[in-house]
Amino acid sequence: MARITPNAELAGIDVAFVLVKIGRDQALTKAEAAVGFDLPYSTIKALAKEPGFPLIGDRVFPSDFKLWRRRKTGLQSAPDTAVRSRRPDADKCGVPQLKHG
Repeated sequence: MARITPNAELAGIDVAFVLVKIGRDQALTKAEAAVGFDLPYSTIKALAKEPGFPLIGDRVFPSDFKLWRRRKTGLQSAPDTAVRSRRPDADKCGVPQLKHG
């Protein structure tokens, strides 16, 4: 039986791809969440067992994780860096207003 090194679960995870998924608020696996949020995989696995952790199946959405973390740490009023301001000409070019959080 092969011994698993601490980072074996993260082998093959493309950091750039994960960051794109986070930017689009696409569902992440626990391994991708570990890479994207710069946390040890063991920490993500432990957090996933906590009540209220926003796991859907075996995936977590970045915005849900950020909201859960803010609530867990008492930072409920912290601004979300993912909020985009509306461009003045957005109505003219058909770009919808995007807001998260």
